[in-house]
Amino acid sequence: MLNSLLLAGALAAPQGMNPSFRPSDRNLLKTIEHLKLTPTFLEVLKKSKWSRTLRSAGPYTVFAPQESFFRSSPRLLDRLNDDAAFRDAWVGAHIAPVSTRLFELTDGQTSRIKSMGPSFLTVQRDGNRIFIGPSIWILRMDLLAANGTFNVANGAAVDEATASRNQAR
Repeated sequence: MLNSLLLAGALAAPQGMNPSFRPSDRNLLKTIEHLKLTPTFLEVLKKSKWSRTLRSAGPYTVFAPQESFFRSSPRLLDRLNDDAAFRDAWVGAHIAPVSTRLFELTDGQTSRIKSMGPSFLTVQRDGNRIFIGPSIWILRMDLLAANGTFNVANGAAVDEATASRNQAR
């Protein structure tokens, strides 16, 4: 069974991170559009097969790279725009079919989450930071939608090679 990170009890958010506790009545796709935090990810998402999924009941968790990630990765962005199968694999690797509440992780706690990709994402809290893998950290977390949560990270949850392997599956 998938680990949904839903822990008993409410823990304080790490310093400097303010999770949104009031869920929106918007689905995840509409929430991502409304927040305007990741326009390039939104554009890629809308071209993928996953845009319809994020309108459905869920629950889902989305890990979106911040905008500066795409500016520093023009080759990846070209491939996401030109290769539909790769785009679907890459976007799917950033969506998990569970609703997570990252702020509930305790210091040192690690969880593996199966993405739609079909990659596994390793999420860990280290002090005041929450990481995906060894070096990507969450900048904005637990932005709630009616059907799940949205998180913004400083980079991609999976690299291009992993998404390419997922494309072949």
